[in-house]
Amino acid sequence: MFQWINRLPAGRFALLMILPSLIFLVGVILYPFINLVLTSMSTYDQYLVPHFTGVENYRKIFNDELFWEDLGRSLVYTGGSVAVFFVTGFAVALSLNKIENHIGGTAQTLLRGICLLPWAIPPVTATMMWRWSLNSQYGMVNDLLLRLGIVGEPVGWLTRSTTAMIVIILADAWIRIPFVALILLAGLKAIPRELYECAKIDGAHTVGQFRHITLPLLKYPMSICLALQTMFAFRTYDILSVMTGGGPGRTTELLVKYVLDSAFKGYSFGIASAVSIVMLFICFLFVAIYWKLLRLEV
Repeated sequence: MFQWINRLPAGRFALLMILPSLIFLVGVILYPFINLVLTSMSTYDQYLVPHFTGVENYRKIFNDELFWEDLGRSLVYTGGSVAVFFVTGFAVALSLNKIENHIGGTAQTLLRGICLLPWAIPPVTATMMWRWSLNSQYGMVNDLLLRLGIVGEPVGWLTRSTTAMIVIILADAWIRIPFVALILLAGLKAIPRELYECAKIDGAHTVGQFRHITLPLLKYPMSICLALQTMFAFRTYDILSVMTGGGPGRTTELLVKYVLDSAFKGYSFGIASAVSIVMLFICFLFVAIYWKLLRLEV
């Protein structure tokens, strides 16, 4: 019955084998994307009937000062989070790799498990922990600073415009550090030890080994960490919603809140979809920048 399959050319046979996956991808990615684009070019009346308006929604958002303000804060938030979680995660990965060269077995597994705890905790739960710890009345951080004499009165970390953005950036980075450390640690383990031994024989110091061996051989793991976690940070909402809700004032309101408010408060689904398209384009831009900076090759 299926003898005709054996007579298919190799290319067509391979296409036939991946056809179910292609259909699945079209169903869960391509169709929603096309629908999003069409929605971004439509407006809805009081009966939620769409009317095609072309690029009118894009013109509105680009003329909206709130959009540009939220976009600027989103870029600051994303850039700050990326800087903190990547540098710290890299340092953790290097430290774990160094320590694990001298230990093994249960101790090594326990150490990795401890480092992965922030990533294992649900983001909302982790955010609530940060919010309680930074509470100005009964928070652990203020209590510790007061006991040490560093501050003279409780600090409203989440109610001050000067500290609220910094706090949510640190909370976001803290959650993402374990993922970065895990991926980079796997990359470090894949680097042959012989390369470092040869470099030592040639007189290369630690900095030279790091620059000429570690960094070049980690560019693909680094690209994965940076691309994924940058996109996740740029579209994050749970941390913002739980910790500040966009306050104080609008100093921590990000672009994703602009999308949700437009869609579910103003029922402007076309505006929300247009902003979502812009956010998607910015995410692609992030990936292109990393690709260029790391000089990746296909």
